[in-house]
Amino acid sequence: MTFRPFGKDVPFSLGEVQNEINAMARRLWESGMRVNPFSETDWEPHVDLYEDPGRFILTAEVPGVEVGAIDVSYSDGVLTLRGDKVAPAPIEGRRRLMTERRYGTFMRAVHIPGSIDADRITATSRAGVIEITMQKSPNASARTIKIESNE
Repeated sequence: MTFRPFGKDVPFSLGEVQNEINAMARRLWESGMRVNPFSETDWEPHVDLYEDPGRFILTAEVPGVEVGAIDVSYSDGVLTLRGDKVAPAPIEGRRRLMTERRYGTFMRAVHIPGSIDADRITATSRAGVIEITMQKSPNASARTIKIESNE
């Protein structure tokens, strides 16, 4: 197949295009691209959302983040986690060879697919995982949730 950019014949295959796209994505990722390129934060915690007959349970991975540095709020069917993961201070004489961990502010908003009782939301933290329990209710309202540490 031939491609004619700028009036010149350039042979290419879909395999070559895919290889170039993969190489470009790899270069972007290795350069420290944000987790979600449309996100305004440097990283986002990974979450799982569960439902049982009386409640929703959301778990979020926030390793290395102090519980006091995390805000959890609920409004209009959306549970929001915000916080800051502070990078360790550089150590004199030590040279960084590789960095994979992400630091900085984060925000993660999760739509909860049903009405919950905002006054009965609880949050606990253990081993870098926050568990937020939301009791179902026919009436929804807004609330800020305090995280209790089990450590």
